[in-house]
Amino acid sequence: MKEQIAETYDSVGAENRLRNRALIMVAKDTGVRISDISLLNVGHYRSAATMHNEEGKSFKIFGTIQTAKMKVNAHVHLGPEAVLAIDAYLAERGRPEDDSPFFIDRDERSCSTIQKTMQTS
Repeated sequence: MKEQIAETYDSVGAENRLRNRALIMVAKDTGVRISDISLLNVGHYRSAATMHNEEGKSFKIFGTIQTAKMKVNAHVHLGPEAVLAIDAYLAERGRPEDDSPFFIDRDERSCSTIQKTMQTS
């Protein structure tokens, strides 16, 4: 599985590379649908509890979110690799407002093409 994720990331073009890496890591760690990921905003990430594993690496716990399609509770966390990818992506974006969409397109709008991105990667 780790090799498949690496291959997926390696196949992503240079444009939006940090965003796409963060997206892949969020999908890997959360296990929620792409449609649920597309509903996240920057504030969700910033307000998530930051914890540290035994190696001192940061990970995030979002708590429980209700999924859009199935209306079930998902316990969402992001591991250290995802946190690093997201932090790099957000740094590239500057300092986005908390209510900004988590993943944006090149025109800085909510990324409505996330599902297409994942299907072609």
